[in-house]
Amino acid sequence: MKDLYQQIIERGRDALDALIGEAEGLHLEVKRKANPSKSKLEPTDRKNLSRAIGALGNADGGLFLFGVVADNTKLPEAITGFDVISNVAQVAAAIEGALPELINPPINDLSVAPILLEGDKGIVAVHVPQSQQRPHMSTAKNEHCYYRRTYDRTITMDHRMVKDAILAVREPRLKVIARVSHFSTKNDRSLFIHKLRLHLDLANPSEVTAKAPYLKTETNHNLPVDMGVMARDHRVLPDGLSRFPAFPDGYLFSGEQDNFASFNFFVAVDWHRVYSLSSRSLPFEYALPLIAEVGTVRNRFEISELIPDELGISCAFGAANAHFSTTRLALTKYDLCRLAIEAGAIKPEAMYWEAYRRGGNNPTR
Repeated sequence: MKDLYQQIIERGRDALDALIGEAEGLHLEVKRKANPSKSKLEPTDRKNLSRAIGALGNADGGLFLFGVVADNTKLPEAITGFDVISNVAQVAAAIEGALPELINPPINDLSVAPILLEGDKGIVAVHVPQSQQRPHMSTAKNEHCYYRRTYDRTITMDHRMVKDAILAVREPRLKVIARVSHFSTKNDRSLFIHKLRLHLDLANPSEVTAKAPYLKTETNHNLPVDMGVMARDHRVLPDGLSRFPAFPDGYLFSGEQDNFASFNFFVAVDWHRVYSLSSRSLPFEYALPLIAEVGTVRNRFEISELIPDELGISCAFGAANAHFSTTRLALTKYDLCRLAIEAGAIKPEAMYWEAYRRGGNNPTR
């Protein structure tokens, strides 16, 4: 439903019109506002928001549309039109502010957006992710119940369902993040040679702790790999992948990010080419990939081979309590230079000054 949410934000009326005739379901629920002409959330609105959004969070997540009319004479209810809300941006802000009071515990990573249809009138779209903190209680006035979305309706959760939700096994969601750090810089005749490290970190943006996380890597340039601070050891597997497991009792807690593997590479810049950049209309961040060579490093940073197109790194990762996932990083020469500049590993200003000093002039800005 995240895709549908994005379509509604981007296409507005066209995406919503396409929903007319569609039935509510496990991942979709709609409600109309008690008084569309007023920005204030009425008690009925607060109850509907609390029930519907909490129910989606207790199921598989989904999309809630506020200001939409459905035919309630039969199940599943089908969307028939829109009862547009005045000052919809203000109402969306009110919903976002009220939700922490209406659902306990709050559902993280909710997205709330006003969708304008007629001037300042429109509907509110709420994307509800599948929550790792289930179950969520509806805490609107006189509520204090647990609800869950089914294929055609929202139901009250009984004791057994609440107990199952509390005891259910949760999986962390991990992702790979690439970053660059500086190792050393030296001047070699006319070259600035920046020796850098590309770090692959595992991050845990979810609310569930990852137990004994691991990362496997394979590159298209056979880069030498160092263990990160989180990895216990480095094993080369029969399939050619490098494996970096954490300690068996290692944990990657919610919101944490730790390094598992590091690759060495260099960026070599000819100061003559920096000096010859007569036009300053192109920012250095964009000019650097045009005037630099990027390559791999072996044997304590001995320059090895150039990277002509892109550095491809295939990653497989997971944890003892998380499914195996894969991703591929395709880092061009520009990407590597950009990461180096963002990390402060390469400082354009210092390089300009040095190039102009060697050229016998001072840089002007």
